[in-house]
Amino acid sequence: MRRSILFALVVQLSCVASVFGWDDPVAGRKPLRYWVDRLNDSDAEVREQAVKFVRIEVSEFSDLVWEGEPLDLKGLKRRGNFRQEATPLIPELLKALRNTDENVVGVAAEMLMLLGPEAQVALPDLERIILSESSTASTRTTMFYVLLFATPEDKPVGPILLKLLNSLPWETYENLLNLVYGSLPSDDDQQSENAQKQRGTMVALSIPAYLGPMISSGHTKIEVPYLVKIATGEYPTTIRAMAIGILGGLEFDAKSAVPALRKLLKDEDRLVRSWAVNALSDIEPDPQLVPELIEALGLKGEKRDEAEQGMREWLKQQEQERESLRELYKDGDDLTDFVQAIKHGSGYQRRQAIQHLGQIGPGAKSIIPELRKALQDPDEDTRRMAAEAIKQIETTAPTSNND
Repeated sequence: MRRSILFALVVQLSCVASVFGWDDPVAGRKPLRYWVDRLNDSDAEVREQAVKFVRIEVSEFSDLVWEGEPLDLKGLKRRGNFRQEATPLIPELLKALRNTDENVVGVAAEMLMLLGPEAQVALPDLERIILSESSTASTRTTMFYVLLFATPEDKPVGPILLKLLNSLPWETYENLLNLVYGSLPSDDDQQSENAQKQRGTMVALSIPAYLGPMISSGHTKIEVPYLVKIATGEYPTTIRAMAIGILGGLEFDAKSAVPALRKLLKDEDRLVRSWAVNALSDIEPDPQLVPELIEALGLKGEKRDEAEQGMREWLKQQEQERESLRELYKDGDDLTDFVQAIKHGSGYQRRQAIQHLGQIGPGAKSIIPELRKALQDPDEDTRRMAAEAIKQIETTAPTSNND
């Protein structure tokens, strides 16, 4: 009896699964076109199934998009195969961006991001959606991510971002932050200590969502002038602070922003001053700057002493991390990731790998031929950092690199 019941259940589950393709070993191997075509199906269940399988296809590349991490050789090969199969599907993906189903829009956007500049044919549609008053805040944010990856590294997306910021009422930003993080302090209470902490937390939580895609897409140095305009412009405090925090996260790629950030140390808003301090300490981690940075925070007594001690300890920690890097790779083993970043990474990723190799010192001697190739890079800073790294590696005594 129990065997009969079990058999009946298995048959029923098999029928249900076959309808949805859950147990079909061929279903997961259907061409990508099969599923992309179904993203625009009128049947919601068909769209749901298509979203599921397309998301499986793109999930292995999520770190590339959001974490700013370069791919290894196997990952590069898989992404190459994916792009070869997905590029002809761009017209269908653009159609999916106009779908009323948010899941369909989201997965189509993920595919376009992974296609990178191959999807630049989508740029006019993306700009239209981003600037359209009928687009929701979440849709605009999603399309902006796609815009970052579809736009070639040598073309900034900053102008469109400024258009977007200048076209939206300030309450739009406040409403979005309220939705994500809870109620914001009132305007009258913005300079209180609790309000500063709350807004500071919001900014800190928001920055990685933009910084990772900027690094992965290569839109770093070229976007600095526009981030400076936002940081120094008449925008809501949280938006200005986010721009400043992103500049800090760009580290060596944001050196051109230092003069503007130093001026912001005297800004009337405490949150802006605080993030300017953080950004400058990330871009120029120099112990000699500590007194000036601490002064900008406007702290007194014990709080000032604690802040200064904390900053000096953080700078010491940065030096210890560089020492650890030198020790870890002193024998020149397992430097493959650095080489792959130089060969296949975005501009930021190449410069970061070069910087780390310089910090490793003599242990990275085997990579000098690759660094000599970087001396021909079209980017001036990349060439300069490669020359400095070679000098550090060829020096017998390890030295730190604060670039």
